[in-house]
Amino acid sequence: MDEAYVDILVIGAGPAGYPAAIKGAQSGKKVAIIEKKDLGGTCLNVGCIPSKSLLYHTEHLSTTSSFQDISKKKSDAIVTLRKGINYLLKKNKITLYEAEAYFPLEGNHNPDRNTVIVHAKNETTNTKITAKNVIIATGSTPAIHPSLMKYKELMLTTDYIFSLEKPPKSIIIIGGGYIGLEMATVFARFGSKVTIIEALDAPVKELGPTISTFMQEEIKKLKIDLRLNCKVERVEKKNNEKNVFVSTQEKPFSAEEILICTGRTPHADNLGLENLPLIMKNEFIQVNEQFQTNFPNIYAIGDVSSKSRAMLAHVASDQAEAVIDIICHNTTHQRYEHHIPAVVYTLPEVAVVGYGEENQIVKKAQNIKIPVASNGKAVATENTSGFVQIFWDKDTHEIVRAVIVAKGAGDMISTFTLAMIAELTIEEIARTIFPHPTISEVIKEAASVATNGKAIHV
Repeated sequence: MDEAYVDILVIGAGPAGYPAAIKGAQSGKKVAIIEKKDLGGTCLNVGCIPSKSLLYHTEHLSTTSSFQDISKKKSDAIVTLRKGINYLLKKNKITLYEAEAYFPLEGNHNPDRNTVIVHAKNETTNTKITAKNVIIATGSTPAIHPSLMKYKELMLTTDYIFSLEKPPKSIIIIGGGYIGLEMATVFARFGSKVTIIEALDAPVKELGPTISTFMQEEIKKLKIDLRLNCKVERVEKKNNEKNVFVSTQEKPFSAEEILICTGRTPHADNLGLENLPLIMKNEFIQVNEQFQTNFPNIYAIGDVSSKSRAMLAHVASDQAEAVIDIICHNTTHQRYEHHIPAVVYTLPEVAVVGYGEENQIVKKAQNIKIPVASNGKAVATENTSGFVQIFWDKDTHEIVRAVIVAKGAGDMISTFTLAMIAELTIEEIARTIFPHPTISEVIKEAASVATNGKAIHV
């Protein structure tokens, strides 16, 4: 068996793993990273990037556009970004093992070092890596409710939906969260008959009632059939159609394909964690505020970690930087859950940061809501749907929640994220100069009305 020794070993090369490896190497450490599938993880290969590529290209569909052309552009983007990560790993002299990893039963009792066995598919010899610190960043997989597991062969997940060779004539999407709405948008633009089945009483309910209500109206514009308060009871296949039976009616919903988008679950299978053992709860690896497991030199970050309250790529990458600061510099950054922005990439996009709409801090706050419709850039580009809503503390005047629903909202929400971290007031935002013409000017308009009761274009 070959042997290797490193300062930091990262397991998983997704949006948590590869940034941790790179920052660790940039901090002067000898680093290795293990990835059993594709560089970039779920986000790059079967998540954020392919979905955004499809959303972009379907928004700009022409009579000459084909599903095959758009799929190729999506695949090309993935390959380009994978190559980019590989280049960065080489540039930073990080050893990449394209292999599976597991903790053996023996050899992990030294409090200063950890042993991981690496098994490459095309290699006959395993490699034993001894590391001072191990970072587990193995991400998550699509979640399927136990009651539906026996029907999983009849349903697609986001791991496979991007491999379709043609758009289905009809598709049922189980789950009305942000992933479900984005995929519904893609297939509706391709001309598929789309039905969303949601167990709750509103889509993207976690983002608050104001956004949920608005999104229901936008969904109607795409002629998507949204069914709320529907619990899926069983799935059957009859001839060339798949049938979804729900609790609210006898007649099933029928479609060519079924996509299940009911969240994600941590992925830490086959790592041999039971050989240590690591403390687990609800499939999450339990960690403290420093991302340490019950073994101080074994860390867990990203979706697999108990600190992953939001399974978002940008949260995973932020944790990657934080854990390296802890390991290499014995320092960390103060993180607050309400500083995490969330975006739904529909049209218009929906972006939010701050406390939840039902939180008492928000309920006690003052707020202003300004439509996008009078904005010059919005009118010029025919993107007048949406609004900006700001909530601020009535005593400190600091921002406690902000919502942007507009074309490009995901690019604008960081204005409020920065404002919250820097503890800026609503007056300071009103005094900020925004470039013209941009939809972001609505932020200044809203802050101006909040501050003076007046704005130029409102």
